[in-house]
Amino acid sequence: MKKSIMIILAAVLLFSLFGCGQQPQTVITEDETSRAASSKADSSDDDGALVASDAVSSQNQGSLSSFGGSPVGASSSGGSSAGTSSVGADTNKNTSSAQSQEETDKNQQKVNGFYTLGNVGTATVIDDTERADALTLNKFHFLGAWSASDEAGFYGGSNAWIWQTNAYWELEFEGIQFEIYGQLYAHMGIYDVYIDGILTDEVDLFGPATWINGALNYRSPVLKPGKHVIKAVNTGRQNEKSLGSEKGRSCSTVDMVKVFSAP
Repeated sequence: MKKSIMIILAAVLLFSLFGCGQQPQTVITEDETSRAASSKADSSDDDGALVASDAVSSQNQGSLSSFGGSPVGASSSGGSSAGTSSVGADTNKNTSSAQSQEETDKNQQKVNGFYTLGNVGTATVIDDTERADALTLNKFHFLGAWSASDEAGFYGGSNAWIWQTNAYWELEFEGIQFEIYGQLYAHMGIYDVYIDGILTDEVDLFGPATWINGALNYRSPVLKPGKHVIKAVNTGRQNEKSLGSEKGRSCSTVDMVKVFSAP
């Protein structure tokens, strides 16, 4: 009887533990809990490293963008973005350049064969009789066998002329523009005008069959304020209509030079 009771109690105990298909519960030990917490911490560190890596990548992109300048949209030391500042500067520069070019073009325009007279100040006349043996301010320096004529119509009653090819006169002045006066005639030739050592124009003195004395032969473009050197070289060339007695020779003249100061 006692043996039967023991068997029944054992059966009841087994049923209470494993009955109705219930799965045995997993028991988490203290060591396993510590390992889980450590794994979670490691995961958090990895996430932080990824965020830091993204930040470094972003910083590097900024450095690449700023190679040779600030990144687009980056603020300059003045507080405005570099892009905006750059565009503004370029716009002002382009506008200034356009205005400067427009003014230059205006000064370079010729009307009836002459550059237009600019916004000038005082005019000073330098006569061909005002000479020096070397380049001197407001004095003619002649090279070659120049002759003089005293006829009506010339400033001061005199005019210098020459047939010799490559003969020249030069003059230093201070101002922004100048005019050369001389003679026009059917036998006259062509001379080259140099300004500050640069060939600027050629002047054809061919004119009517009657002399025109004291005529305006040339007007320069407007120059930068300061000292400048004019050089007029007799070329030996003539207008194809010229009545010069010998082709290959040309006569050049100069009566006076009028120089203009800045306003």
